[in-house]
Amino acid sequence: MSGLLAFLDRRSPPFIVVLSLALVAIIGTGDALLPRAVSFSYLYLAPVALCAWYVGRPAGLVLAAVSIAVWAAADFHTSGRYANLAFPVWNGSVRFSFYVIMALLLGALRRSLQHEKDLARTDFLTGLGNPRWFYEVCEVEAQRSRRYGRAMTLTYIDVDDFKSINDRFGHSGGDNLLKLVAEVIRATIRHTDFAARWGGDEFVLLLPETDSDQARVVIEKLRRTLLTQAADHGWPVTFSIGVGTLCRADGTVQDFVHRADALMYLAKRQGKNSVSYEVWADEREQTA
Repeated sequence: MSGLLAFLDRRSPPFIVVLSLALVAIIGTGDALLPRAVSFSYLYLAPVALCAWYVGRPAGLVLAAVSIAVWAAADFHTSGRYANLAFPVWNGSVRFSFYVIMALLLGALRRSLQHEKDLARTDFLTGLGNPRWFYEVCEVEAQRSRRYGRAMTLTYIDVDDFKSINDRFGHSGGDNLLKLVAEVIRATIRHTDFAARWGGDEFVLLLPETDSDQARVVIEKLRRTLLTQAADHGWPVTFSIGVGTLCRADGTVQDFVHRADALMYLAKRQGKNSVSYEVWADEREQTA
């Protein structure tokens, strides 16, 4: 069962819709061919639930309507004419109501669970990801890097003299600075890149399929924008940044983050307001 759920989680919404419609067609065919005494009405809940859970409430409601139409056609095929049309209308209305309630409940539950999942992976102040989320996306990208042998770049950013902002402007001033840093990061990186607040005044970036030269262009632009924005707001801060490019992600994500962190501290020891770059070669190349 877990394997089936994992398979469905990886499928696209159009695939789920097509699969649900196919199930409705199969159930409807059985409903029409077997005797009336054999009831198939509750089996239609499966495709309705599938669409509501994996695609959303609107899709679940559409499947509910399609299911009741198929059921009505199958019922008419097996029963022929009714002496009183009120009976099939009543039966269909009850079944349709049940399908709709199921679609609404499952859609709402799915949205609620997704919201809780997003909150568990998001920094409440900046709206960026948190460390837990960042480790997850890093692991996925590291596996892709290993599989295809493509470079990826990790960046660790620290706000220099952040404590002075809290001292001079209060914690609200510090919060506003962190929000600004997050906004600049979002506006600078690509939609395929990932950013998280690591804690306090520290941020991390993951730039997939980005070599050292490409990373320099992005990070230098980011640093210039951060300095300009901070100066415009009257915040006397600078930024120390560590940038490590992996030619191939052979190693653990924790190790990559620690090495980028060490590069950031190297930038601080060199006088702050600077960037330390390093290329981490494939470990097999280093031992060759």
